[in-house]
Amino acid sequence: MAEEIEKPKVKQFEDLFCWKLARELTNRIYQITRDKQKFSDWSLADQIQRAVVSIM
Repeated sequence: MAEEIEKPKVKQFEDLFCWKLARELTNRIYQITRDKQKFSDWSLADQIQRAVVSIM
């Protein structure tokens, strides 16, 4: 009989690997878009920040 793979216990959503990746992506995008003077359209930077938060 095949061995059962032990899965990590998830007690809260912050324990999920996919949530951790989304959080890391959000932090990186915020670092990139923080200096809005680099963007010709500041509203684009704001829109990108709002969009990345929605994936969490």
